[in-house]
Amino acid sequence: ILGLFATVTAAPLPCRLVAQGGALDPDLDADGIVITDLAHDADYAFSLVVQPDGRFVLAGYTYLGSNYMFAVVRYLADGATDSTFGANGVALVDVGEGNDQAQAVALQPDGKLVVAGSAVNGLTSDFALVRLNADGSLDGSFGEGGTVTTDFGIGSAVARSVALQPDGMVVLAGSWDTDSGDVIAVARYTADGALDEDFGTAGKVTTDISAGSDRALAVALQPDGKLVVAGVDSIGPFADFAVVRYNGDGTLDNSFGTDGTVSTDLGSGSGTGSDWAYAVAIQPDGRIVAAGYGEVANN
Repeated sequence: ILGLFATVTAAPLPCRLVAQGGALDPDLDADGIVITDLAHDADYAFSLVVQPDGRFVLAGYTYLGSNYMFAVVRYLADGATDSTFGANGVALVDVGEGNDQAQAVALQPDGKLVVAGSAVNGLTSDFALVRLNADGSLDGSFGEGGTVTTDFGIGSAVARSVALQPDGMVVLAGSWDTDSGDVIAVARYTADGALDEDFGTAGKVTTDISAGSDRALAVALQPDGKLVVAGVDSIGPFADFAVVRYNGDGTLDNSFGTDGTVSTDLGSGSGTGSDWAYAVAIQPDGRIVAAGYGEVANN
């Protein structure tokens, strides 16, 4: 398998498995395409994880009743929904008082799933974190009945990426909308869902790179325990790739870039264009790779 691309939507985009040579994989639902309609007004998938046994999990959200809810779907290797997971392969979780939107999913070594995103409580949203057992049920030993929300203060906070540490701690990265614009927001939780008091300030860290809006869209863990987040550093309509590295205690790593941060213009010229990093990975040699999109020469 060279690539796996998936979406769950009521106005559906398909899930495609690409076989060697770029052809659709006929081992997936006979034609390489799976479409899953959750029978609601709108369904979206934003993240995917493949289990060691070949099953794969999509996480996103679905509109049910008057609000969006976390939606997690697990498939067998052949593309059929896994009837041993949730209700006929689907787990729905209502986290907050209003709309809940899952943006990322990660698989723990014990088979439990950690799903991250946002939950609206009152007029603003908070970081939202859910842990599911291997059968799709909420893990009652995590947070409050399997769910955790984290308020960063006045304004909305959204988690867009999740990373698991070898010691069982969970790291979320995203953004917090302050009066002066978005700032990068990171939170770390212990294995039972409590904020890690040894990380940042009471488990939370915020970073303002520039006078504009900064957002973390991806997070990765280095072997030495340092955290790397990638996203966007923007001023007005213009934006650059942003990469930030933190020490294990949440402080900025001053040996990296300028006071722990690097902003990169992909070539559209200073003060023009929009460059966003949506993914980050750590190479075995320690180098950091960020990927996303950029506006170059007015394209």
